[in-house]
Amino acid sequence: MSIMEPKYIIRVVMDTIILLTVGGCIFVVKKMRPFERGMFCNDKSISYPFTDHETISDAVLLTFGVAMPVVLNATPLAIASSLIFCPHCPSCFPVAIPILLFFLLGQPVERGFHCDDESLRYPYKDSTVSTGVLYAVGTILPTTAMVLLEGWRARHQPIGKSVRICNRRINSWMWGCYTAIGVFLFGCACSQLTTDIAKYSVGRLRPHFVSICKPDWTQIDCVNNTYVDPIPCTTPKENHRMKEARLSFPSGHASFSAYTMVYLAIYLQVRFKFKAPRLLRPFLQFLCLMLTFYTTLSRISDYKHHWSDVLSGFILGTVVATLIARYVSDLFITPIQAQCSSQGHPVYLQDRRLPDTDSEANNTVNPVRTQTAMGTVSE
Repeated sequence: MSIMEPKYIIRVVMDTIILLTVGGCIFVVKKMRPFERGMFCNDKSISYPFTDHETISDAVLLTFGVAMPVVLNATPLAIASSLIFCPHCPSCFPVAIPILLFFLLGQPVERGFHCDDESLRYPYKDSTVSTGVLYAVGTILPTTAMVLLEGWRARHQPIGKSVRICNRRINSWMWGCYTAIGVFLFGCACSQLTTDIAKYSVGRLRPHFVSICKPDWTQIDCVNNTYVDPIPCTTPKENHRMKEARLSFPSGHASFSAYTMVYLAIYLQVRFKFKAPRLLRPFLQFLCLMLTFYTTLSRISDYKHHWSDVLSGFILGTVVATLIARYVSDLFITPIQAQCSSQGHPVYLQDRRLPDTDSEANNTVNPVRTQTAMGTVSE
């Protein structure tokens, strides 16, 4: 079928007209005069200083936003991207390397503060849930559950591919564990990288910032200039706590705990299939949610984050867990789709009925064959 047929030409013309119409509407809206509103004299949210510097200019935004999808789909980079995000071959290194660079070399945006901002004057406290405990529980608990449940699946049905090591066939549960744990760790890296990008880009001050910074109030004029920027801290800038005091938004504990526990709850919903008391699975899922709930609330009581930081981190982790479980993992792939994917056969959304080619020559009526994802079946 030629692509120069009239219907294809009409489609291209219509798409072009629609794109030009949308672009024209955007141009007209940008030329409109905005609605003029008033302000309150004590509104501190609009008293920040103006800077000509933009971290990401409009030209860079449009260039990357338009050119990047075209380049990724039109070059061999699309193949590399498919390998990175392949659900059966997850690669955590391209995502984990920027996380390490952020931790070692990253410097957050240095923001000022208002003299009468009481939300930054809380005392410094140690974390109720330390970072080590967070990462240990958030990774060991889900991976242990995945190893056990994938082992149970392998005993009742073939899963994944057969693995051979030193010419010895290994049980297929190894491939199931590799796929489940690999996708889970890939999601951990994605959630953490998204959190770090937000932290270093926003640079919001923690509730205990003043107790860490220890500002020199003799150099601050809170009468004529209520917004202080830069902040004359007496604590050395090289101090690790000074860097951490500017990384409040969003909460890393909230995002990581939400991702790991929400993903584990989804995993249990799909893979927890063996006979057990009816309330056992909901009880385990409830425990997972309560672990992340307690972790997020402790960040507020420890004066590590503002409530909005914790809420944003929880939403971020939950969204990443849902997207990874739905579109990257194989949790929602049906057995027929999994078998066809492993054998390389296409999966048809509906039956394709192919009449027998010999029926006309023999002047006989042969049964119609139905081609489905499982093969050819005679009716």
